[in-house]
Parts: sequence; structure tokens; C-alpha cells
Amino acid sequence: MAKPVNSGSSSARVGAENGELKEDCVLFSFGAIADIQYADDDDAWDFKKTRQRRYRHALDSVAAAARVWREEQVKFVLQLGDVIDGRCAKLGQSNTDLQAVLNAFNCTEPVSSSLSLSPSPPPPPPPPPPPVFHTIGNHELYNFSREELEQLLQIPQRGYYSVTPVEGWRIVVLDPYDVSILGHDEHKANFQTGLQLLQQHNPNDVFGQVDYTAGLEELDKRWVPYNGAVGHDQLTWLQSELVGAQQQQQRVLVVSHVPLFPHSADDSTILWNYSEVVQVLQEKAGVVVAVFSGHDHKGGYQQDNFGIHYLTMPSPLECEPDALAFATVDVCSDKLVYRGSNPPVRSSTNSSSSAKPPWTNIIQTAALPFPTPLATETS
Repeated sequence: MAKPVNSGSSSARVGAENGELKEDCVLFSFGAIADIQYADDDDAWDFKKTRQRRYRHALDSVAAAARVWREEQVKFVLQLGDVIDGRCAKLGQSNTDLQAVLNAFNCTEPVSSSLSLSPSPPPPPPPPPPPVFHTIGNHELYNFSREELEQLLQIPQRGYYSVTPVEGWRIVVLDPYDVSILGHDEHKANFQTGLQLLQQHNPNDVFGQVDYTAGLEELDKRWVPYNGAVGHDQLTWLQSELVGAQQQQQRVLVVSHVPLFPHSADDSTILWNYSEVVQVLQEKAGVVVAVFSGHDHKGGYQQDNFGIHYLTMPSPLECEPDALAFATVDVCSDKLVYRGSNPPVRSSTNSSSSAKPPWTNIIQTAALPFPTPLATETS
């Protein structure tokens, strides 16, 4: 495995205040949401009995977000994985609960049925819902096979893909469970390699109901069965995608359910071979603008020394009953502006810098400047 990547600074060049953004700078906007983990089931505590999970309330965030995104006419939505919870499979309701979330993504405000004495023209039809690009998370794999995910969420069976929803921008969606004990037949190389890596780095019973991080310290905590790795073929594909984007003068947003960068999320939620993936991204800094992830329900943020932003979205599953969690991201010519309804509670700070982290207040705006000017390959 490649040597760890420099952790960089969490607070460099960020901190726009609410209202600072001017509409004429926005080229387009998109939505983002992570770890919905909806289930038609009662509230319950997480494994460690420290955070309450509100399974039905999570759907409220989706419905509210869908209305906002439709009103703002975002170009697309990133669903960052774990769209429903693993308990759906145990309850025998995976398909019905998934359909409830997909319906919520398409929701609209009801048309008023009140009568009017004077005739008036009917209101214009609402704009169509934006396309949703889905990501494989561990809870998808608790509920469905990869073949089923291709049919239900249009995620290719190999798990990774790219799209160009807006001219000049490419979305690269990774499969962080490419090498994993999740989502693969136990006789396949992906499973066997994943099991070997876990047994090599984690002394605990990775198939049991135990604290998988017991006895592990710092980034070694990432060697748990609900994480995985990006395999060799996918790394090669990623390099090719970034070269192609550079040749076509495209900026790139990378999506991975499992966070890719240390300090952008809890150590126990980082990709097994994060350093290999980050090295590929940093080789094309300026092409790669940001990485959007989920998995760690508290959320987080970090920026590396190459200027790439790593955002971990907080989960609506653990919101208070009167709170929501989703974001709209405005894309300008020189920066992204993140407008979130619930900021991550974890944001690593750099003690040598007086600049504040990007997450401020409950409804906050954060300006995330692009790393470097975009340039074509010269060699």
C-alpha cells in the first residue's frame, strides 16, 4: 500500500457568509444527500447506544430536499449511498422501503383544491425532478445483490461509472466495496482478498456482532467489514477517466460512499486503500475539484495540500425530529458554494491557521475554491 497522504488543512481558503453569494456567479446547482437509511420501523439506538436513529423521519429530509431541489431547478442529485437501512432486509421490506424513498425524491407540493369565484389560468406544471445518481453503500449491499442494484438504481454491476450531466463537468462515481466481504460471492477473488486484508489487520471476529474496532488505534480502525477498497482495475479506470476529463477541459466531482481522506471523517469510516486513490486524484488536482462522501453520520470536511476538498455529508437518519440534512451546491466559475441544512459536527481544524472551518450555523454557506487553473495535458 502506498504511503499515507499528507492530511493537509481543513480550513484553507473557505468561509463565505450567508448571503454573500451573488446569483449571477452560479453556473448551475446540484443536490446532495447521504445515509438516508430509511426504514418503515420505529426509532432505535445505534450499535454503541450513543445516537438515536429515526428511521421514518429520515424520509422527511428526502421529501423536503426534493421540493427545494425542484424549486431551485438543480441539474442533478448525488445520492451518496445507504439509501435504505439494513434492517429493511430483516423485516422483508427492502423493495417497498426503497420505493418509498424513490417516490420521495419525486415529490411535489400538492395543488390547492380551493375554489375560486373568478376563473384563473391553471398554474404551470412543476419542473420535472432532476436525475438522481446513486452510489453503492454498505446498506445497499445488505439489502440487494449487485444485479438487483443495476435494475433498481441503475448502478452498473461493476459498481462504478461516470456521467457528464452538465457541459464541462464529469461525475466519477466509485465503488468502495470493489474489494470487500460485502456484495461478492465468497468464492470470488474480491471477497477472498477482502477477507485476507481484514484478517491481516483486524484481530476481531469480522463476521460477529462485536465492536470491530476493539484494540485498533487511529487509522487502523478503518480495517472493518463495513469498509472496503478500490481494486486495481477500478484504479486504472479512474486514472483513465481523469485523463479524459483533462483532455476535454472538464472539471471532476468524485463520489464515494466511503470517505477517501483522513480527518474528513472518523478513522473507522475511511477507505482501506485511501492513499492509493488519493494519489491518483492528486495527480490531477485542478481537474478534480472535490470528493463527496457519506458513511460517517456526523459528517466532516478536510482539504488536502493540493486544494482538493473532501466533504462527508451528515446523515438525516440521526437528525433531531425538527431538523433535516441535505445540501444544495452552487457551481461557480471558480468555486463551489455548499448550502447545507445541517452541518457536519466534525471538522478537523488546523491550529496554525486562524481561518474558521467552512461549517457555520444550522443553515450555512461555505465557499470551496477550485484547486488550480484547469490545463490540458502537455506531455
